[in-house]
Amino acid sequence: MDATVRLDSKQLNAGESSSVGRSDAFEDGVLLYYKFARIDDPEETKNWLFDLCSSLGLLGRIRVAPDGINITVGGKMAALEEHTRVVSSNPLFDGTDFKLASCLPPGDEKAAAECGFTSLSARTVKELVTLGLHPSVQPPSILKAGRHVSAQEFHRMLEDRARDQVPLKKTVVVDGRNLYETRIGRFSAVNGVEVLDPLIRQYSDLPRWIDENEEQLRNKQILMYCTGGVRCEMASAYIRSKGEEFQDVVQLSGGIQRYMEAFPDGGFFVGKNFVFDHRLAVPSSNPLVVGSCLQCDTPYDDYSARCRCSLCRMLVLVCTDCQVAAPQSGGAPYVCEVCIKSGKSFRARRLGESKDSLQFERHAFDCERVAVRRRKDDIHQQRKLRILCLHGFRQNASKLKGRLNALSKKLRQKVELVYIDAPHEVPSFSQYLQSQEQVCCHGSEGEECPSSRSFEAVGVSKSTAELTTRVSKKFAWLLSPSTSLCDSLVSSEQSKPNHKELSSESALFREGEETSLPQHQTQTSGWSKSWEYLQAVFAEQGPFDGVLGFSQGAAIAATLCLLSMSSEHSNVSVRFKFVILCSGFISPAADHFRTLSSLEDGAINFPSLHIFGGREGTDRQVSVNESEELASLFRAEKRVTVRHQSGHIIPTQPEFVREYLTFLDQFD
Repeated sequence: MDATVRLDSKQLNAGESSSVGRSDAFEDGVLLYYKFARIDDPEETKNWLFDLCSSLGLLGRIRVAPDGINITVGGKMAALEEHTRVVSSNPLFDGTDFKLASCLPPGDEKAAAECGFTSLSARTVKELVTLGLHPSVQPPSILKAGRHVSAQEFHRMLEDRARDQVPLKKTVVVDGRNLYETRIGRFSAVNGVEVLDPLIRQYSDLPRWIDENEEQLRNKQILMYCTGGVRCEMASAYIRSKGEEFQDVVQLSGGIQRYMEAFPDGGFFVGKNFVFDHRLAVPSSNPLVVGSCLQCDTPYDDYSARCRCSLCRMLVLVCTDCQVAAPQSGGAPYVCEVCIKSGKSFRARRLGESKDSLQFERHAFDCERVAVRRRKDDIHQQRKLRILCLHGFRQNASKLKGRLNALSKKLRQKVELVYIDAPHEVPSFSQYLQSQEQVCCHGSEGEECPSSRSFEAVGVSKSTAELTTRVSKKFAWLLSPSTSLCDSLVSSEQSKPNHKELSSESALFREGEETSLPQHQTQTSGWSKSWEYLQAVFAEQGPFDGVLGFSQGAAIAATLCLLSMSSEHSNVSVRFKFVILCSGFISPAADHFRTLSSLEDGAINFPSLHIFGGREGTDRQVSVNESEELASLFRAEKRVTVRHQSGHIIPTQPEFVREYLTFLDQFD
């Protein structure tokens, strides 16, 4: 349905009142629902929902995308019922399953804060559910999602398969959730039905698992389930997009929550249902514990301590006794099952130990573990913080140095800025046109060389283009696939593309050329070379205390934070203790985008300073929403955000410099 949610005066007044006369008015509860629909104005819709929730005193998360809405909020039952009444009166929400459950008020403030239930967060996002596909890959249509069945029908299907000795078609049950969820509760296997647990860290890993396990799904009846149903929508559509042999897909309507309401003893579901709110998990009446302690293997299923893998930061189960024992044994870190299976290990550095002897060096400057600080009266004798600076697209070290010149002077007592050029040279106008001329002039005999028309063809006079030969070279960390083609023109080791290929790429150099995506979102190639180069820089010019990235450089710096935490590349040289991201955005490179865009808020446990425009339109190169989206991925208590009204720059007015110094002081 094409609709945009609008808040009229009647709905606003309804949202400001609550049925306090009801007997359950002061009972706490949680409400979650989602709706796939076209949202013409996500920003307006987000604001309407935020105002409505605020007026009712609700806390939690609101996510609005062009393709739908996903909400999990908590508060008093009367307020949640009023919210449901107001929202359901809008035609957009026809057929929406509002899942409302009573519960105790938050008992653990730390856990509630980590789940986002101590505040109300409202954000516009690109997609309601992110499969983590490359931006160039069209996601499947939600209209292709699997058939919905009720909890009762889902249960009956499992019963029927268990009784059917010779089924016409084999049945598999696919869990669409993450490993930390399936650890504490899952559907049990029944006779004749195979239960498949993908054992994934995050939802964006699911498409890859589906791709790698097609044979287990081909020509099978596939029963899918997740917590509340929203993840199965896109996952089932993705499976069915694979062709005729993958069409028989059924999804549990309302997810595990509706199933456990229908079967309070758990039915075929054993253990607890992991939830993303202050409840943490919802049990059935069956006391069976299916989880176990990571350290001692004792039955255990309580995530309230929020223990995490020291390598990838995924939640892990550690029993109370092992939590108490950890400090006594030197604070041994935790390593999850996935990291262990992949051969990763962890050993903290000892004083005097060589870096080369480490299998993995822990984040050596974690703010929570800094135990020694230099005295303020030794400020002039202490070592300056060395910060590696990464420039933006089509820039170079010299350009960024000039941009940061004023800032470096004001921070000269505190930091040493180190500048490097990115490894990919971006061709200038003249390089492109000269290469085109060379290709043309080596064409068929008698063919007119169009070099005299090449400059005009891209809207640049020949004299202007020739002047660019005296301009310093420009570089990039990532390139668009088409720019990568042109980049090959700069290297004598690459073969020359033909004239038609060059002509098709001439739009790269035309000013004002319109594309469906902002330029920086099309730059998806070249990470492998940049990663090898950065490893060499850290090994040869390091160590560095921090990394500063500007624009595309900020996207790369954020990726380095994730790699430094998870040790995905098992590299111990790329280590630093903080990051400064200026006009940043999530890297569009396939692997980066798949991982970063699907992270929960605050998933990157890294001290970070974010500097960007304070309102939409301030920075014409990178939107405020993109910078905010990147910032939200970093842990809130370790994140500092500085907003300004000065465009695509790093401001150096005294009030901003004071913010920068306050952030840097913690690393003395």
